[in-house]
Amino acid sequence: MNNLYYQQIKLHRYQMTEAQREKPVVIPAPAYPSAWEARYAVLLKRWLSPFFARVLEEVKTVYPTLVKKDGADYKADSDPGTLNLINTLSGFAAMEFPDPLRGVKPSEVAMGLTSVSGGVKDFNSKEFSKEALAVSGAPFATGDSWWPDLQQAWVDDNYRLISSIPPAAIAQVNGIVQQGVINGWGLPSITAAIKATSDKLTNARARLIARDQVGKLNGLITKARHEELDMPYYHWVTAGDERVRGNPTGVWAKAIPSHYVMGDKVCRWDDATVWSLDGKTWEKRSAKAPLLHPGQDIQCRCQGLAYYEDFIARIDGELAIPKSHGTASEVAPKPKAPTAPKTTVKPTPTKTAPASKAPVATSKPAPPKMTSLEKSKAKLAEAKAKTEEARKALEKSKESLAAKKAELEALKKKAGIAPVKATKPKPPAKPKPAKPTTKAPEIELKPWMKDRLEALSKPLDTLDASPAQKALMAQYKKDIEFFGHRVSHKAVTLKGISEMDDPALLNQFITGTSNGALSTKSRNKWESVLYRVPYNEKGLFINGVRVPDVERPIYGMAFTKKDIEKGIGGDYGEVILKQRNAPLDRSTFSVGNSSLLDGASTFEGLDIAVAAQLSSVSKLGRYTYLEMQVLGGVNLKRDISEILLPKSWKSLEKLSYTEAKKAVDNLIDEKTQRPANPSVVHAIWEHISGKTGIPIRYYDELGNLK
Repeated sequence: MNNLYYQQIKLHRYQMTEAQREKPVVIPAPAYPSAWEARYAVLLKRWLSPFFARVLEEVKTVYPTLVKKDGADYKADSDPGTLNLINTLSGFAAMEFPDPLRGVKPSEVAMGLTSVSGGVKDFNSKEFSKEALAVSGAPFATGDSWWPDLQQAWVDDNYRLISSIPPAAIAQVNGIVQQGVINGWGLPSITAAIKATSDKLTNARARLIARDQVGKLNGLITKARHEELDMPYYHWVTAGDERVRGNPTGVWAKAIPSHYVMGDKVCRWDDATVWSLDGKTWEKRSAKAPLLHPGQDIQCRCQGLAYYEDFIARIDGELAIPKSHGTASEVAPKPKAPTAPKTTVKPTPTKTAPASKAPVATSKPAPPKMTSLEKSKAKLAEAKAKTEEARKALEKSKESLAAKKAELEALKKKAGIAPVKATKPKPPAKPKPAKPTTKAPEIELKPWMKDRLEALSKPLDTLDASPAQKALMAQYKKDIEFFGHRVSHKAVTLKGISEMDDPALLNQFITGTSNGALSTKSRNKWESVLYRVPYNEKGLFINGVRVPDVERPIYGMAFTKKDIEKGIGGDYGEVILKQRNAPLDRSTFSVGNSSLLDGASTFEGLDIAVAAQLSSVSKLGRYTYLEMQVLGGVNLKRDISEILLPKSWKSLEKLSYTEAKKAVDNLIDEKTQRPANPSVVHAIWEHISGKTGIPIRYYDELGNLK
């Protein structure tokens, strides 16, 4: 077992009484993340419905031209109309769900899968906290270094599952259309058949994938956490209802493999073919039992509960409790015979004394064992006696001190010494507050940051551009004074920022959340291209030196006032931060999402033909914004002068900071982090404003600042 967790359990049992340690440890059975299963099913329907709607509309358009043909002469495999229909539907599928091998996922699907997986993981973590609380008296935070890779693998596998549904649907639609043409079905019959197929795939298939994949992910998270804590065994816990496979009184009483027979069996994470009744003797599972871990069978809702019995027995054997912790009868068992005592401190064998030298039993009878109530009464009486002794000693000290004072005063009076009046010491002078300075603190850029800024820079006067274009670029750079950041409207991470002593915007390696590629490997590839350096799967390396995660760039959107007036923000939300401290000079830029481009540059190094358009903001759209990658971090006190919020937020429900934090803690969708309304975000930003002294201003729908 992980040493820190082991010591936490040991300390908890050390603080328990003998009677408490003798009671069995009751660990609550882990709950199943059914809410996330339901949410995943809803998302799957939402993602698939547009595709099936397009399929139905296309069939309605094309089918009347096909059914006019003679069914006897119809050849589905070579009919141009049918082939064109299938090709068109395949094009729809490729647009909605690109081939997984391309490594590109629709942003809504990628964000949804990341949200669901993160929610299941957080749910699992809370259940483990309950388990740790029962065993060790306090929650225990695991490192979870395995999570990014596990999450990315689950997201990729699920996207493959989802993207396989449209091709299967197209094959079924093709079969329905062929049957309709051959048999002369009318359009209403074809429409009804296709709708039934789409309903089956979007409802039944969605429920199947959601239950199966959420259960698998929950089981994988439990396994990874147990292995991280070096806990090799677990109790198999079923869902305990009529749907458990093999339950004699349930729906699937005759199901094989039977998960019911696994109930409370002790199993091993390193071998899914064996079980045990006591955690010591292992035997092959029966023919009816599944040869898998909990959650890995299709639609399995079973879970693994860590096997603590051996650890607790070992800890109780190791405890060497001093007398100050309790009486001898509370700590050590009474010897059965006057032979060498049995050791319980270490599990290793110890030498016993020769029989000839065994201690001789005395005739003095052992004192009777006291009950818990008698022990408490005895301790209370002892404490009262000590308190009374201390009180009497204090009274004597006071009397002695008073006598000595009287004697001293008599001697002073006899010697003619006047008594000295006591004077209060003057309080130290308060230091004058230093005059505030308007000069922004210096930012010390790391060597790798300076290296990349220099390598990616290109002076404006060297660009092949007209004087008018250069003037537009220079003016636009002066106009950029605002910064949009996705975290600024994401309640969960924003709450964490508000609780920092010195609030700052954080990158995904610190927050563990992202709207884009959360996978460490994906981000390493992305930023290697961004900074035009060789890719290394172990991290971002500049000149052979790994860049610490905390120094990785902060992504945002560069705004001008005109941008705000045009309502440009895309995924960066409605919260806008006014910049100071020259972040433009320590940033790189790209026109659009940098993950889709072949690198970034300093502002002057942008493609002049594209960048010149930035001055006419009307051409900017959701995906043609100016992305900004800030180096050296974004500290709110240091780098932000104003917080700009929509004027409409002022009329929303007013929440206190405490209420907002509680609302964040109750969010279901913790990875997309969008609350039900902006009132939560508004309240958190008001708290940050009060904490940092950064003023809040409001802008209306026309971009006018108030």
